[in-house]
Amino acid sequence: MQTTPRNLPSDPDQLRALLAQAQADLAAKEADLTDARATIAEKDAALRHRDLELEKLKVELARLKRMRFGRSSEKLDRQIAQLELLIEEVETPPVAEAPDAPAPAKPRPARKELPAHLLREPVIHDAGCNCPTQK
Repeated sequence: MQTTPRNLPSDPDQLRALLAQAQADLAAKEADLTDARATIAEKDAALRHRDLELEKLKVELARLKRMRFGRSSEKLDRQIAQLELLIEEVETPPVAEAPDAPAPAKPRPARKELPAHLLREPVIHDAGCNCPTQK
């Protein structure tokens, strides 16, 4: 029930109880707000860390590419490939955040038997002989 000045009780004890309930509700909402702010701060810090990590990997990759063109080395090529994989891994969103995957295919229903009233005639086809000795 929404409390307005028109529907406030006139009894002081009821008013005190109403005020105490409102203060308790306000304290609970402030606690929820504090928790939400803490969660946002944690996620913000994680995103900043991810961005810094990504920037560091890109700088390292650029440095290795410059070194690779200065001299030929298989070791540098492997390091470059590893860094490119790490960058791709950091840039792609986690699986939980990915768009919904297509639903798995529904199983096909089993074939129903033919009705009993239909006429059935067994037909046996004679296979010819494929022996190499007989023609």
